[in-house]
Amino acid sequence: NDTVYNFEVVAVNEVGESDPSPSSIDARPDVRPEQPDAPSADRGDGELAVSWEAPENRGSAIEYYVLQISPGAPDGTTQVEVESTNFTWEGLANGTEYRFSVQAHNNADEPSEWSRESAGEIPAGPPTAPSDVSATSQQLGGSTNQVAVSWGLSDDNGAAVEDYTIVPHRNGSPLSDLSRTVPAPSNSTTGTFTYESLPVHEDAYTFEVFATNDVGDGEATTSDPIRIVNAPDAPAVGHVEDGDEEAVISITPGELHGYRESEVSYEYRAGSGSWQSVGTGNQTISGLSNSQQTIEVRAVAETDGVSNTSDTSSVRVSPFGQPPSPSVNASASTTGVQFSWNVSGDNGRPIEGVDTRYRVNGGSWSGWQNRNNSNGSATVDGEPGQTIQMQVRTRAEGGPSDSGSASGTVEDPSRLWLTAGDEQCADGQCGPRLVLNYEGVEPGTYEFRCWHSQDGYFVTGREVTLQSSGVALETGDPSCFNNYEGTARMELYQNNEMIYESEERSWPP
Repeated sequence: NDTVYNFEVVAVNEVGESDPSPSSIDARPDVRPEQPDAPSADRGDGELAVSWEAPENRGSAIEYYVLQISPGAPDGTTQVEVESTNFTWEGLANGTEYRFSVQAHNNADEPSEWSRESAGEIPAGPPTAPSDVSATSQQLGGSTNQVAVSWGLSDDNGAAVEDYTIVPHRNGSPLSDLSRTVPAPSNSTTGTFTYESLPVHEDAYTFEVFATNDVGDGEATTSDPIRIVNAPDAPAVGHVEDGDEEAVISITPGELHGYRESEVSYEYRAGSGSWQSVGTGNQTISGLSNSQQTIEVRAVAETDGVSNTSDTSSVRVSPFGQPPSPSVNASASTTGVQFSWNVSGDNGRPIEGVDTRYRVNGGSWSGWQNRNNSNGSATVDGEPGQTIQMQVRTRAEGGPSDSGSASGTVEDPSRLWLTAGDEQCADGQCGPRLVLNYEGVEPGTYEFRCWHSQDGYFVTGREVTLQSSGVALETGDPSCFNNYEGTARMELYQNNEMIYESEERSWPP
C-alpha cells in the first residue's frame, strides 16, 4: 500500500508480441486508518487539553485528524482539523461538560471511523473574587471585642467553592496566624465569620477574603480599614495638695488598648456634679466646697465611630480656706461687759480654738489670749461709763480668721426715773408734779433741772438733797410740774457738771 504502480499491455499472437502500450497512469493502492481509541481531555480554565493515540494504519500516512466536540463550543464550532494528536480547545464555558471524538484522515478515499466519545470533562478555573467584603467591630466591655466579616459569595467558575479564607492585614502585612478558613455556606448568598478578641492596635486592620475550589485559590477582595480597640484603662489619680475651694490632683493615663493618645480625653466630676473636661498631669480642680469630698476621673475615647469610656478612678480631697469669723455679742453690766462668741462652720479644717483681745475707750489692745473653745464667753471688768471692745478670731489650719468684734459700755449702777405726783398750779397753768425716784446715787445736794420736749428746760437752779436711794420732790417746794404733751426728764448737777440723768419718759404719764 501507498506504492505507485504503472501498467503496459503487450498483445501476443502466433506471429509474436506487439509493442507495449503506453504506460498507464500512476496507481497507488491504499487503505483508511483503523478507528482511533477514544481521546482524553484534561481540564483547564475555559479550555480543555485533548489528546489521543495515533490509530493503527496500514495505508498511507495520516495527514490530519478531525476532532469533534459535544456539545458545541460557545462560538458554535463543533469540529476542528488537527495535524497532531493533541489540541487545546479554548473558549469553552466553565462548568459545562464536554465530550470528544476523533477521526483520522489519510489519502484513502474514506477516513477512519469516528472514535468512541471521550469521558466527559468540565473546564473550570479558580473562583471569582468575593464581592462586598466588609468588617464591623463591636466592643463588648473589658478586653472583649468582636469583628464580624461578611462577603458576597464568589462565582465557582466551573468547580464548586469548597471554602473561604479570611486573612487580617495590618500596615499592609498579612497576619497569617490570625487567618481563618471556613466552609462555603449553603443556601445563602453571603458568607460571614466573627473574630473574638482580636489584638487591639493603633493601626487599622483590613480583612482579605478569597474562595477556594479544587482548581485553586481565587482572587481576594479586601475590606475597608477598621480600628480594633477596647475601652481604655481607668487613669491613675493621686492627691497633690488642697487649697481654698480647690485641690490639685495628678492624672496619669492608663493603657489605651488600641486608641491613640490624640483620641483619648479625660473628664472629672466632684461629688454628684456633672462631668467636666480635664487634662493629664497635675491639674487644679476649682469651684469646690471647702469640705472633704471625692473626685472621680475617667478616660473617654472615640475613633471611627467607636466610643468607649473607662472605669472611674477616685481620690479624696479636702479643700480648706481661712476659717470663718466668729459672731460676737456684748452684754454690759454695772461692773463690766460680758462677751460671748460663736463659730459657725469650719471652712474645711477643724477649729483649733479662738483668740481674744480687748481695749477700753478706744485705747491700746491687750495681747491675744488663747481660748480653746470655739464657742464661749469672757467678762472684762470695767468702770461705769467705760466702753470695752473685744475682738475674737478663729484658729485653724487655714490660718487665723478675720476678727469678729463687739463692744459694750459699763452701766452706771444708779437709776433715776420719774413718776407723777399731785397736780400743781401756778400762773394759771396746772400739771402733775415731776416726782424723782432714785437709787444707787451718791448722797449729797444737787441742782436739779427739769426738761420737757415742748419747752426745754423749764425749771433750773434749784437744789435737792438726796440719800443713796429714795423719793424726792414729792411734796413742798422746790418742785416742777408740766402738762404739755411730749416727753420729760430730770437732770442732777454739781458744779455745773451733770452727774445723773433720769430716764426720759412720756409726759403727762
